[in-house]
Amino acid sequence: METVEGRAGPVSTQPFKDPAGIAGGFIARQAYAHALSLLFGFAKDPAAEEVPEIYIASAGFIEFQDATCAVTCYHVLKNFWAKRAAEPRFKFQIGSFVCEPRDRLRDWDEALDLAIIDVGDIPIDRLSNRDDNPAQALRPSRWPSDPMKPNDFVVLCGFPIGTREVYVDERRIGSVAFPVIEHVMDVDESSFTISFSRDEWVSIPSDTTVPDAIRAADLNGLSGSPVFSGMRNIAGPIGVMEFVGTVLSEIPFGVSGVRVRSSRCLTADGHIVREGATSNY
Repeated sequence: METVEGRAGPVSTQPFKDPAGIAGGFIARQAYAHALSLLFGFAKDPAAEEVPEIYIASAGFIEFQDATCAVTCYHVLKNFWAKRAAEPRFKFQIGSFVCEPRDRLRDWDEALDLAIIDVGDIPIDRLSNRDDNPAQALRPSRWPSDPMKPNDFVVLCGFPIGTREVYVDERRIGSVAFPVIEHVMDVDESSFTISFSRDEWVSIPSDTTVPDAIRAADLNGLSGSPVFSGMRNIAGPIGVMEFVGTVLSEIPFGVSGVRVRSSRCLTADGHIVREGATSNY
């Protein structure tokens, strides 16, 4: 049976908040290049009257010192393993590359909700198919990134459930990335929160319905989305893109925002700094 294929489509400018003007659009396109789609589910059996299940999540595409990896949330992988235990047809994809993520785990931490998946040997055209803006692993210019501060601008980029490019009958999803520029609200030792409006994550026309097959691992596909900022005074007004964190979850109590695990919880060689441990930055 065929599996679901993932294909990255064009950047949508609809959700942009652009406080930096033309620089914001440039940074958003950079963020798109450094994001990967994660899909898991099973394809419909043509002989059976059933609705397939397809879940969507996101990952950052990062080149560490000695490994190129997808950085995402551990809960995304847990969701996949739980679904597969109940339905053995479930398969996991990074872009259109089908794999068992457990075999590729470089490091993970359930408490920090982080997972690092080694993708260095996967052909780039399997990780993404983007004629307009090919995926490219971000190679940090330094490590760690600067600590986030309240009111810093950041851009997050992920693959939302609400894309109209969904082809269930063809077992294919056109996962369109949506970059959104937001600002930091508050910061603690291992995470920070950023403003985020679900209404601006993706706009679905009133005459469009999302097929029942398409679900989200969490946060409408936002889980695992990479968050970036620009280092100022290095390359002119735009700066150099920095990977600063991974989206974990919405913050509680009805506030419009999401919690982000700081990239400072990762080491330069692509491992996780456990809470209470000493970093080897």
